Amino acid sequence: MTELELQSEYVMDFFCRRADGLGFREVKNNAVSPDLFISANLYEFLKENSRKAWNNLLKKSEYNGDEQKLLHAIMDMIREKIEASANVAVFLNKNRAITFEGETLQLIYVSGSELRGDEDFNKNIFAAVEEMSYSFHHDAKKIFAFRPDLSFFVNGIFLGYAELKSNFTNQTAKTNGRNKIITDYLEVVWEYTKIANGDDVSQTLRRRMLRPFEKSIHLVTTDITDTYILRDPGQFFDEARFSRQHHLDFFFPSGGGEGIQASTHKTGGGNRSARSLRRGNAFALLQEDDRERDPLLQLHGLYL
Repeated sequence: MTELELQSEYVMDFFCRRADGLGFREVKNNAVSPDLFISANLYEFLKENSRKAWNNLLKKSEYNGDEQKLLHAIMDMIREKIEASANVAVFLNKNRAITFEGETLQLIYVSGSELRGDEDFNKNIFAAVEEMSYSFHHDAKKIFAFRPDLSFFVNGIFLGYAELKSNFTNQTAKTNGRNKIITDYLEVVWEYTKIANGDDVSQTLRRRMLRPFEKSIHLVTTDITDTYILRDPGQFFDEARFSRQHHLDFFFPSGGGEGIQASTHKTGGGNRSARSLRRGNAFALLQEDDRERDPLLQLHGLYL
């Protein structure tokens, strides 16, 4: 069974199609905006759950009934707030509702409230997207692109992504999946280093450019046996940037992917000693009794 067959016939089936599955919406990759929103889902949620505020905003002269203009203005504010937060989980926890131009807009409902139980929570729109094509442009040039296997959203807001690996083709989450996630992150850090060139003092460019990685709840790789979770990849940013500046290559050693090493290159006429970063250990292997405590799984409705 290939990776795509596993992804489509089993994983997406469980997330989106089965009556006893998770009840996610299946959304096509072309419905995701360049700044990581499913705008149709956000529009639907805002209009249904903040109807009075939405209509009041539409009456303002700057929008004059233009729903798309209003929606994009709200998306810009949400994106800026996410980029200024530690990650999207922190943002949503602090901003279950937001104030926009004097009106309160609901962004997410939590489960198990004292008065309404899960009645409001069930109004949330969870969505999964296969093979989401994402690219980042700077000064009208495409700087990088990547294509996660599965990406997850709530009410149109990007949460994070998962890389799937098929044991049937000798691909494992432990080696290939972790390697893919870290390689993508390292490549983006290297591109950022070249563009910023030490001038991004406010970190504005970094927050925008690395958002799919550093602002996600966390990044996941899984196969039919194991699931590995990387929380807060931004904690390794300085080491990743160092590797670029000093011409070091990161790779999983061939002995099973227990870590990532930095190999030795000659730089400036001298030899630098190899640095073993052991960053495979940055991934946590999800254990059965960890699941009830895992915020992403809770948010996805697996254990609510």
